[in-house]
Amino acid sequence: MKYCITVLLLICCTIATARAGDEARVSPPDLASVRELDLETAQRMALQSNPDMAAAQARIEQARARVRQAVAAWWPSIDLNATGSRVRRSDSAYAVAQFFPSISGQSTDRIYDQSAASLQATWVLFDGFYRSFSQQQAEFGEKSQEAARLDAQRQLVSAVAEAFFNAQLAQT
Repeated sequence: MKYCITVLLLICCTIATARAGDEARVSPPDLASVRELDLETAQRMALQSNPDMAAAQARIEQARARVRQAVAAWWPSIDLNATGSRVRRSDSAYAVAQFFPSISGQSTDRIYDQSAASLQATWVLFDGFYRSFSQQQAEFGEKSQEAARLDAQRQLVSAVAEAFFNAQLAQT
């Protein structure tokens, strides 16, 4: 049984790892379809195929996830716990259980099962404005990442324009 569980766990991990690489990849632009390369086309192609832009977008998504996490701190949480165990009493504990069966309120068997379950709901009412500041920090982090993406986009477009105009100047 342990062997089957181990094999299933390995298969699940392998599938999860293989699927992690299947994320949407931007295909490079088809240069054969470009008849005349103008500045706008060159800039669009650079923005589509530059890995820095994809990384900047991923950082924005991470910042959005942090905002959602900070907002989630305002909601109540529900915890469900369950435990189970099989107990085998020692010789002395078994003798005591046989001698005082009604006092402990438990089984007098040498081997018995114990189980417990609990449900707990918590809702933080006041935490010294920690949630408010945490949410604001996450929102400002998201704005910062969006500004960083726009700055990287601006720099890339500027570099492409400079290279494009230098190439045109070299042809004349």
